[in-house]
Amino acid sequence: MGEVRFEQVVMRRVRHLRERRGLSQQRLSDRLAELGVPIERSQLARLERGERGVGVDELIAIAFALDTAPAYLLLDLEADERTALVPGVAISPADARGWIRGQRPLPQQDPRGYLAALPRDQVEAIWEAWRAQAPTPAGDSEGNDAWRRAMDEKARPDEREES
Repeated sequence: MGEVRFEQVVMRRVRHLRERRGLSQQRLSDRLAELGVPIERSQLARLERGERGVGVDELIAIAFALDTAPAYLLLDLEADERTALVPGVAISPADARGWIRGQRPLPQQDPRGYLAALPRDQVEAIWEAWRAQAPTPAGDSEGNDAWRRAMDEKARPDEREES
């Protein structure tokens, strides 16, 4: 199983989704200009070749123009490559999907910090999903234990208060 950077995933996904929708680079460029985020055709070509990065506003606009969610420009749902977050830290496709979708922290993250940043309704949804499955979302036993403790501390105290 290889390793890929998010930038490479975006490059491949933009090309794949553009071609799947039957759009030329020029038509996508025109559509982006209509949306107020002009990216010249030559710049889209450079992006698809991996010679140009993409800013957050551009990523959002490209996703909108391609009728997809930004997460699906960051994720290749069919790939089995690990994705490099930072040098020396790569994650599995399943971990990347759960993290990008906001469904769970990465095994390398502190679950308590992750949950503390979420709105209450999302924590409750994660708690219900967690309770419905086994093993826990994290990929290793140490991560599972940390995830279990964080969920217990973040979500369950409210259950205890209501009973």
